[in-house]
Amino acid sequence: MKAPRRYAAGMAAVATTAAGLLAATGLGAGVASARGIPAFVGPLHHVTTLASTVPANGDVNPYGVAVIPRSTGHLRRDNILVSNFNNKANVQGTGTTIVQITPIGSGFAEHLDPAALVIGPTGVGLSRNGTPYVADTVANRIAAIPHAVFRVSSAGRGFTVSRGGALNGPLGLVVAPGGDIRTVNSGNGNLVEVTPFGLQVAVRALDVSGSPPGAGALFGLAVKPNHRAVYFVDDATNTFELLH
Repeated sequence: MKAPRRYAAGMAAVATTAAGLLAATGLGAGVASARGIPAFVGPLHHVTTLASTVPANGDVNPYGVAVIPRSTGHLRRDNILVSNFNNKANVQGTGTTIVQITPIGSGFAEHLDPAALVIGPTGVGLSRNGTPYVADTVANRIAAIPHAVFRVSSAGRGFTVSRGGALNGPLGLVVAPGGDIRTVNSGNGNLVEVTPFGLQVAVRALDVSGSPPGAGALFGLAVKPNHRAVYFVDDATNTFELLH
């Protein structure tokens, strides 16, 4: 159910080992940043499983996560949508469902495509000032696209907000209300919080299964509305979780 271990193991060597990093920086304790503002995930130390992400047709491998902003039809405000990437047989790229609590979408077009295993920029989040942040997985960095609202030409690869350190093949990404960026690693089971100025201010281990621990388990995440908490999906267990 996880991403291929050959990729996860390769990405595990991209960044400094988690143990050395935590010992050197104290990030695991959720210390306050140099700005004097505590990290969003600073007081969050508990993970609770909220639900399975496997619908009636057996689709697995949860990827994308989104909070429903307003009720419409069968969608209910503040419920969560999760997309499944694989089918019941765990074939990559053949999942066809989006789940709320029960499946709300099915029958999407599907085809087997080796390109589904190509690794590139993955997560994206938009700040309140209109700056898009991108999880540049291969380059092991968080990038930003300047002046996106008024841009009439490509910014290329943007500029680097943060690279290396606790980052280990970042995948999912979300921007919290205070402006900090949260991303989850493909090379291990860690969530990393980064300020818009590039300071890595907190690390949380969300999954430690497998070898390397947590590799390939984390993908989509979202901030719980009006709460200091983070939703995320665990691909190793096909579950929807809450960091609180």
